[in-house]
Amino acid sequence: MSRKVFYVSDGTAITAEVFGHAVLSQFPIEFESLTIPFVETTEKALKVIEQINDSFITTGERPLVFHSIVNPEIREIIYNCEGLNYDFLNTFVAPLEQQLGIQAVPVQNRTHGQANASYETRISAINYAMDNDDAKP
Repeated sequence: MSRKVFYVSDGTAITAEVFGHAVLSQFPIEFESLTIPFVETTEKALKVIEQINDSFITTGERPLVFHSIVNPEIREIIYNCEGLNYDFLNTFVAPLEQQLGIQAVPVQNRTHGQANASYETRISAINYAMDNDDAKP
């Protein structure tokens, strides 16, 4: 039997997936995962918690919920699900605010924008490969 895992984000969910996979790779069990990106509205967040709660009702086991949600209103909705919440961004933001002596200024979809030229180059290369794929129908 596998454990259900949800990766939820108000962006692409890449950060939640990468962190979640790194953590879960430490455990020798199977995980059934579902990635839910672009949860940017309260309506979408309510649908997500419905999915998470349905999983709990169906399996009797609280699903793992890894998220990287910047919007506090959306994050609070997700916190109210029956899953076990692991909030990657806020786990690190509060201690860093203390250490740096400044408040974070959360901006949605900025997690990959930290002056990262290699990320932009990689995205451009992927887009080029997809646009020039010989096997395209």
